[in-house]
Amino acid sequence: MTTRHIPTRRPLRTAIVAGLMAALSAPAMAATLDTLVASEIETRFGGDVEVRIFGKGNDVVVADALAGGVTFEALDVTARRDRFTAIALVPKADGGKVRYDLRGSLEDMRAMPVLTRAVMPGETIRESDIGWASFPMRTLRSNVIDDVENLVGRTVRRPLQPGQLLNAVDVKTPVVVRKGATIAMKLTNGAMRLVAGGRALENGGVGDTIRVMNLASRQTVDAVVTGDDTVEVVTLQSHILASR
Repeated sequence: MTTRHIPTRRPLRTAIVAGLMAALSAPAMAATLDTLVASEIETRFGGDVEVRIFGKGNDVVVADALAGGVTFEALDVTARRDRFTAIALVPKADGGKVRYDLRGSLEDMRAMPVLTRAVMPGETIRESDIGWASFPMRTLRSNVIDDVENLVGRTVRRPLQPGQLLNAVDVKTPVVVRKGATIAMKLTNGAMRLVAGGRALENGGVGDTIRVMNLASRQTVDAVVTGDDTVEVVTLQSHILASR
């Protein structure tokens, strides 16, 4: 059985963010029994869980040299995966074993991307700013960001602290077209490609749809930002771009 040895209780696993746990990077010298139970549940039933033992056994610490010898005579998980019972046999230094009849709660966890440093509004998130931490699945809302690709290269809307869950409203696409800037308006219609000068009426990042005005015709259209001061007009009316 493969076990994970953590020097503190599992509820502190959310602090395993890369860069935040440098002080705890030394090899662990002991494993708590709840950590060993969680590892056994994950091995047998899958997933990532956090365990809390009720009563006897909740403060048992197993020496690192003996942790690999812990065995479980029985281990049952409820259909809702919120409770467990187990019989653990923990080896002693003298060769004997101590029997623990365990019961407790468990919670499904999920690894989520988090920041490893404080990031201020307007800063761009780099890949090196991102680590991972486990959170209870019941706390995860639909707008939480679970993909690194939705973080790298985005700018921050509000101050964000390391280790916290990140929501879609916390970040935005970097502005590459600013309101009032002179821009290149492009339109492709079959084999025809037109380009005209325009003025941005809104800020926008790559992929955003903003309002722009043709400098020659003074007509306003929707356009998708494609790069620095460049947009693609969202219309088939190619005459809108005509400067004459």
